[in-house]
Amino acid sequence: MSALHPASHSQGIDTHSRTGEMVAFGSMRDFVVVPIVIIPLLISKRRGEWVLYLRRLAFLCVCFLTSQTIRYSRCPLGSNLVIGIWYAYLAIWSGVFLVFRDFEECFKRVEEHVVVENIQKHPRKDRGDTSGHEEPSPEKRHQQPTSTAPTSQEVRLLRWQKYPDTLVHRFFWVLDMLLSLKGAGWNWGPSSQSLSLPKRLSSQTPSDRKNPLRALVLTCALKSLALYLQMLLLQAIALRDPYFWGPYAPSSHQRDPAPQSFLRQATRVCLSAAMIWTSMALIASSLALAHALTTTCIRALHSKTGVVALESAWLLHADTLLLPDITGTANARSPPTPQTTTTLEWFWGSFWHQTYRQGLVEASRWLLTPLGKTRGRTVLFRFAVFFLSGAIHWCGLYTGFVPHGGAPSWRPVLFFAVQPVGMFVVGGLRRLLLFSGRSEMLWRAVDFGASFVWLVGTAPWLLDELAWTGTWVLDVPSLGDVGRWVGLEG
Repeated sequence: MSALHPASHSQGIDTHSRTGEMVAFGSMRDFVVVPIVIIPLLISKRRGEWVLYLRRLAFLCVCFLTSQTIRYSRCPLGSNLVIGIWYAYLAIWSGVFLVFRDFEECFKRVEEHVVVENIQKHPRKDRGDTSGHEEPSPEKRHQQPTSTAPTSQEVRLLRWQKYPDTLVHRFFWVLDMLLSLKGAGWNWGPSSQSLSLPKRLSSQTPSDRKNPLRALVLTCALKSLALYLQMLLLQAIALRDPYFWGPYAPSSHQRDPAPQSFLRQATRVCLSAAMIWTSMALIASSLALAHALTTTCIRALHSKTGVVALESAWLLHADTLLLPDITGTANARSPPTPQTTTTLEWFWGSFWHQTYRQGLVEASRWLLTPLGKTRGRTVLFRFAVFFLSGAIHWCGLYTGFVPHGGAPSWRPVLFFAVQPVGMFVVGGLRRLLLFSGRSEMLWRAVDFGASFVWLVGTAPWLLDELAWTGTWVLDVPSLGDVGRWVGLEG
């Protein structure tokens, strides 16, 4: 076995910490980037041009601090892949709001508001009257019930909320903007294009709204548990192959230079892709569960929903699932499908997770702004998006405990950078078959086969590095690890 193995992973990081090469993750420097991003966003640009310069300065500070975290900070648990990826993306994501876009004018969020409407009164005739001329006696007048009908009612409305005016509302609006990586409830989200909102929601009491919220909590909890068990199963299957052990494999299996068969390579690629997809789905489901639980706690403390920003701010992710009638409009932009584009474009544009999509797209647009609206800019745009994706994944591998020191190779960046080339080749092949009058079944089969071969052929440039840094050995805690974390040591 290698000198470095899971049992001594934390000791290895401690050794590097004593030499000054690494520091324990969790220092002030690792978290100060959050207020550095939020504070300039709370100051409206209407106060003066100096606000824009403050935001640019904050962006430079964020880039510096995130680079220092990627360079030095490490955790004793896990492969540290998430530190590099999230902090590299944090620099890009903060730039979207601090520099790349005018978020005060461009971004809007769906919020629930409560308004008070007057109830129109209609005169009614007392059914007890037998004569319009007879005056009731004082005793009867005293016995007649007085009208207790309310004169107003609360109506809950959904509307687009731009940059708020009040500081508290603005804080939660900005916080949601930073946390909504996929744009749930925002006008820039993939599922929010041309989002039409109902004029009013059905009347529900706070107790009525607790029932679907409890169902949402239960659904998210069961989904998270199922994904966690699925991840453990995939890991158990994968670790039967020493390829997934990385630096902890026997020396005879480490970095085998012999070429592997296409079937074996395809199996490893599919298994790695399944574990990546499951881990991303598990993270998303766990965040949805946390949002739903927080929403439940807030509503337990405050009965009237949507009255204050705390009710309708960054927890709207759970609310949108309870209001299905605000989505699914006919004008919304449909995601790519194998019927409308190539299989390779569908894979990257729809099937694969879109967690980092918005930040990479906005950053690429900003970088290519000097080119204007030219054909060259359109071509380079796709390359820029994939190159940035490769860069943040390389940062994740860099923060991993790379065996024998040093930095990972640049093959992961190359893997992402060449994906537009594959899209161009597969798309050209598909168009050639279409123009030649071949049957639809033939060009669909060729399209799928070419896309699959391309992915299997290029994916090892990334997946080999993931396995070599011990990602699949270190990143998935077993049930025993979870028990030890909560103090259930045997």
